[in-house]
Amino acid sequence: MATTTVPTTITPEAAELARHYGVERELEAVLEQGQRLLQSVREFHVAVEPGYETDGEDYLLVFADIDPSDSCEATFLEWYRWPFETFGLPVADRIRVTSTTYEFRVTVGLVGRAELPAKPAFAAPRASLEAQPALPRVMRL
Repeated sequence: MATTTVPTTITPEAAELARHYGVERELEAVLEQGQRLLQSVREFHVAVEPGYETDGEDYLLVFADIDPSDSCEATFLEWYRWPFETFGLPVADRIRVTSTTYEFRVTVGLVGRAELPAKPAFAAPRASLEAQPALPRVMRL
């Protein structure tokens, strides 16, 4: 269950959840569509994301590592909407997509092209987190 040209990592937990939900083919289709639409994608990573208080069910999060120099917001949004338009809400609610560029823009409130820092604050060792300014909370799509 992986795309052919873009490196793809699917955690064992994510593969098991996809089997449990019966969405293995849909997950593969989401990865293929992401590869078609996101020209600067460097890697995909699929993991299980715990459901929120209102969700109740865990879901698969497809994370696309996109070159930050590429301003691809329109194609990312097209990829984000694609599972909803293709499979409908029940499946799209179990397979959600995000990207490095989109997450960074939302987190720091940037508009337009974002330049990722060499070592983002959220990747800092735990001991140095106290010295880092608090990031605003992010609402997941």
